[in-house]
Order: sequence, then structure tokens, then C-alpha cells
Amino acid sequence: MDHVLVVGGVGGIFWTLAYLLIIRRGFIDKTYGIPIVVLCANISWEFIFAFIYPPSLAQRLVNIVWFGLDVAIVYTYLRFGRQDYTDRLPRNSFYLTFGLLLLACFTLVLTSAQEFNDYQGMYSAFFIDMMMSVLFIVMMLQRGSIAGQSFYIAILKWLGSAAYTIVFYSYFPASAFLVVLFLLTFVFNLVYAVLLFQFIYEKGINPLRRF
Repeated sequence: MDHVLVVGGVGGIFWTLAYLLIIRRGFIDKTYGIPIVVLCANISWEFIFAFIYPPSLAQRLVNIVWFGLDVAIVYTYLRFGRQDYTDRLPRNSFYLTFGLLLLACFTLVLTSAQEFNDYQGMYSAFFIDMMMSVLFIVMMLQRGSIAGQSFYIAILKWLGSAAYTIVFYSYFPASAFLVVLFLLTFVFNLVYAVLLFQFIYEKGINPLRRF
């Protein structure tokens, strides 16, 4: 299984690079680069499986690094996220809404590990990944802009998810639920990358020169 570990390591590198580019674009564009629902779910997952139910030492260290990167992305949301609120929502509810959403996501991820005996966080991780692949498309369409996004982020996210799909499929090939999550994530990540490339190009920007 050495090749599986190598693929997993490469997937971790892809995701780390994606996080770094998301943070970079967030500060450049003065926005946040991950849809808030999956951002809350993501940072909850990383905290839980780094500090409460840590897996192997290597994966725990990776989760701690990712948690730190997600903290930076959360900062960009709290710093710039108010601008995405509509006039129909009270502006003073911004922090309260974030806190309640974070609490809800944390509770769901934590109890799902206990309910399904999933102390590796495998099922919740891929469910969050699938939601992310869909909500990135929704975020792009709702904003009507490329703020906080780049083609390289889309590709790195797609490749990172694909690498972890290979790893976990090699261990759990009989899990129909996981296979469905793998396929949906792969397809929606690809759709997002294609749509974003076209959207950036239509704005007169070379997608390959926007990092």
C-alpha cells in the first residue's frame, strides 16, 4: 500500500496549496474564498480530528496545519463577509449567524463520528467535500464575479479530492455510499473548474495568469 500513501501525501499537498491560494485571493480581492457553510463544517472537522479524535500522527499533523489555514480563511470571512449580506438581513446579525452556524456544524460533525463510529472522519470528510464542490458553483453564480477564486484553486481542489478518493476507495471499495460521494465530488469539481475557466476568460482575463 506504499503507493496509496504516496497518493494520499500528494493529495494533501494539493489541498494545502489550494488553501494557501484561497487565503491569498481572499486578501487580494477583499473577500472570502470558501462558501460559509462548508467553511464552518471544514474547520469543525479539522478541529475535531486534530484535537478530539486524532487519527494517525501524520494525519493529525496535517489536520492541525489545515485547521490553521482555515482559521485564516475564517478571518477573511469575518473581515470582509459583511458585504455579501443583503439588505433584507439585519447587519448586526452577522457575527451571531456565523457563531450559530459554526456551532451547528461542529455538533453535527462531532455526533456523526460518535453515531457512525467514524473516528477517522471519513464519511463526514467526503460529505463535506461533496457539499463544497456544489457550493463553490453556487457561490460563483450568486456573486456573479470571480472574487476570491482562481482556476488554479479549482484544479488543486479537484486533484486533491481525486487523490483522496483513490486512497479511500482502495480501502473501502464495497461502500456504495462513499462511491456515490466520490463520483459526485469528482463531477461537480470538474464542472466548477470548467465554468470558472470560462467565466474568467469572458471577463477578459487569462485564467492561467490569475493565481
